Amino acid sequence: MYIWLSHEQVKTITAHARNGAPNEVCGLIGGRDGKASDIVPVDNVSAQPDVHYEMHPQQQIDTMLRWQRTGLDLIGIYHSHPHSLPIPSQTDIRDATYPAAAYLIVSLKNPQAELAAWKIAHGEVNRVLLHVGDSPPEPEDVTQITRPQHYALLIAMLLAAVALIGISIQLLPPAPPIPTPGG
Repeated sequence: MYIWLSHEQVKTITAHARNGAPNEVCGLIGGRDGKASDIVPVDNVSAQPDVHYEMHPQQQIDTMLRWQRTGLDLIGIYHSHPHSLPIPSQTDIRDATYPAAAYLIVSLKNPQAELAAWKIAHGEVNRVLLHVGDSPPEPEDVTQITRPQHYALLIAMLLAAVALIGISIQLLPPAPPIPTPGG
């Protein structure tokens, strides 16, 4: 899974976050196959907007209905962390309700805004490739595995080979008797 944003879309999301600070801002990302084509800021109606976001329900429904008519999918949900890193909080994880969408977080903790994308499903959090640019991500970027995943695959293949050899040896029929001279 990846999410692909243009430089302009990143500027739009980052500007929304900066303009809304010190409160959290939020919005929806529409597109197809991971490529964003529509960024829609949504009002944060949380009672504590400085530490939490809650999307305006009617704005969210209207946007999703419009996308349904135009053939776009919800590919991402963004929000800002004005004072912390772009890592999902326990509240973000608990409140995540769209497992097929990427959750993009914009951190304003440092002078340079930092963005990170996550897949949050059923309490599990996994990093999502965030590709920014005008050309699509390279296939190897999308399918890139981490070093620990690489080692885990190697170990799994070795264990499978050892198990296959062990099972094969057990399935061999017994060796025939060796003939003796004169017998």
